Amino acid sequence: MTRQEEAMNGESRLFRELSKDQIEEILFFHFQEAGSGYSLLEGGMFNTTYSVTLTGEKRYVLRVGPVNRHLLLPFETALMTSEKWFYQLCAGKNVPVPKVVACVTDQKRIDRDYMITEYIDSVCLNSEKISTREKQKLYFELGSITANFHAIEGRQFGRVSDVMTGRGYESWGRYLRSEFSQTVERLKPYRLFDGGILDKIEQIPVVYGEVLNDIQKAQLVHADLWEGNVLISPSHRRVAAVIDADRGLFGDAAYEFAGGWMNSDAFFAGYGEVDLGHPRAALRQKIYRLLYRLIDTYVYFVEYNDTENGDQTRKIVLELAAEL
Repeated sequence: MTRQEEAMNGESRLFRELSKDQIEEILFFHFQEAGSGYSLLEGGMFNTTYSVTLTGEKRYVLRVGPVNRHLLLPFETALMTSEKWFYQLCAGKNVPVPKVVACVTDQKRIDRDYMITEYIDSVCLNSEKISTREKQKLYFELGSITANFHAIEGRQFGRVSDVMTGRGYESWGRYLRSEFSQTVERLKPYRLFDGGILDKIEQIPVVYGEVLNDIQKAQLVHADLWEGNVLISPSHRRVAAVIDADRGLFGDAAYEFAGGWMNSDAFFAGYGEVDLGHPRAALRQKIYRLLYRLIDTYVYFVEYNDTENGDQTRKIVLELAAEL
């Protein structure tokens, strides 16, 4: 679940439930039965997610991609493929992730991508049932897990689906130039920013290219690591899985921390030493935060029809752009 999906004060233009016949067709194809029941899981504004139960009480999670794909940002068109690759890369690396049963992107059965994973009995890390003391221990463990997947390196920079198919970038700076440029171009028709501001924003990774290219290792980054995307065992004693890795990329491991969602002392105690205070590192963090909030602004206004949160992220974009 993306952070944006947690807020549901608008009617998403991407979310749409499947019909009973569509769900049963998917289940028949993969399991040769219609199942004994299914229920819509709350919180979705991008994907539509169901818990499904088969004969014998075996449970799975069915996640169905968005409608109105013409509204998607370029990297969002391959999110499920990226997520599948992320989980495969983490296999055997002490990173708990869901087990993928199927990832279907040919849109032959239904006109949407979908993924089926084994159900994990758990609660999210943001559950009120988890005590502060328990959460501190879990954050420490999550820090260690994050260090484990950050240790996985790619041959190129860019979104996981692009790198794994040889369409990545040879430098971190070139990837960020592309990501900024594509996001700006998608924003322009909606007139959410003054054109001059967007032109300035598009040039930021060019202006600071030398600083961005200090990064020579392309490390695996989740890029949406917040409490809602971390599953915890029912006993609250361990991290059961890191989920929704569809926005993953290969790049600066510190890009993970620019979102600001997991940056606690307990997390970094588990992760290990991180120097974000060096002037060049601090400058990169500001550029990364700008990209995060620029993407969020598009998602809130255009995809989720959520002007309240969109106004908040737009304000942050303007503040960061002025500082840069």
